Amino acid sequence: MKTQLKDNEKLILNVGADVVIEKNVAEVMKLIEEQKKGITLKVIELEGFKQELQNQSMKIYQELEENMEE
Repeated sequence: MKTQLKDNEKLILNVGADVVIEKNVAEVMKLIEEQKKGITLKVIELEGFKQELQNQSMKIYQELEENMEE
């Protein structure tokens, strides 16, 4: 089956809840870059949260060791 692409200037973008919108390529690229930046910030935030949890668990472990020695 042969097909033909007549309009490659517009993209259909799923925005969730079974809703789609039509955007041009530049708008979609801008949206993707914004989402990428947001994801990067969330990853940094989660890494900080992970580090804090590791610090808390180490403190608890040390307290348990001290209590076991007494």
